[in-house]
Amino acid sequence: MLKKVILDTQKLMEEIVEDDYYTHEEQQQHIEDYAQHIEEYKDLFQKVKEGHRPSIDFYPRIMGNCYMFGCIRHGMPEYES
Repeated sequence: MLKKVILDTQKLMEEIVEDDYYTHEEQQQHIEDYAQHIEEYKDLFQKVKEGHRPSIDFYPRIMGNCYMFGCIRHGMPEYES
């Protein structure tokens, strides 16, 4: 699984270089960001392999849907009367 994520990220890096949409500086920044992501993936994988359990934020679906008031996703404030 880690290999696939790394290969996919490397493919994105190659696409950035081939794409004329970005300036050279933007390309370099994207490549640096992707390289950093790869290192973070490797570190996280190693930690999980050693038994570390990463924390996750879990919001039940009822709390994650968009409501007029109190929407967590869009940061809407609670209703105040």
